[in-house]
Amino acid sequence: MYKIGDISKLAHVSKRTVDYYTQLGLLEAERSASNHRYYTEDAINDIHMIMKYKAQHFTLDEIKEKLALKKTLNNDTVYKSLENLSEHMKLLDEDFVQLQALIDCLDTRHLRYLNKKINTEGKALLQSWTLFLKEMT
Repeated sequence: MYKIGDISKLAHVSKRTVDYYTQLGLLEAERSASNHRYYTEDAINDIHMIMKYKAQHFTLDEIKEKLALKKTLNNDTVYKSLENLSEHMKLLDEDFVQLQALIDCLDTRHLRYLNKKINTEGKALLQSWTLFLKEMT
């Protein structure tokens, strides 16, 4: 546990900044019996994240939301989300391989028609997947 002066030195910010972030609810502190604030190691990481978000021009309210979201996530949640995403990507990959095989069989007239129907984002996605698949093989 760190006092406000210690945490400010470790995070390379002023005590006033730590106090301000605490008042806004961006940082959490525990109060001692003598009413001193103590911060955990997580506060240093949170300050660094706040600085990164500020550099990206997020508002303090947006930063508060991002920090709150980070606290609700745990390793199990993240791992399960990554597993789900990985499984979804595998299914998309299979679909894309089948689609690419069908596209390769189309004649020029059908390719022009298909090209008109696929929007810009779809084309970019198809090109990205094509490049990705080539790199993987």
